[in-house]
Amino acid sequence: MPEEKQKAREMGPVHRLVLAERKRLSLEGVQNVAGFTTEEIALETTAGALFVRGRDLHLQLLNLDEGRMEVDGLVTSLVYAEEDLAKRGRSFLRRLLR
Repeated sequence: MPEEKQKAREMGPVHRLVLAERKRLSLEGVQNVAGFTTEEIALETTAGALFVRGRDLHLQLLNLDEGRMEVDGLVTSLVYAEEDLAKRGRSFLRRLLR
């Protein structure tokens, strides 16, 4: 067991996602939030880019120092992206500015 804890420390911050009743999302391992609306949140986690989609999404907590984020609202989709968030983020920001 001590070896497992040592390996976890060496790998860096843990990414954890908990979705309760599709209405409350808690995340750990958040590194950056590229943008958000009430329908979509684009963020970078220790496990890669993540896009949260839904309705009436509201950030209740964002603490990048601790890597924590909490969101309220109806979550309809959680998508991890293989490509870089900077590429995907540009299209997200274009949609925000329409």
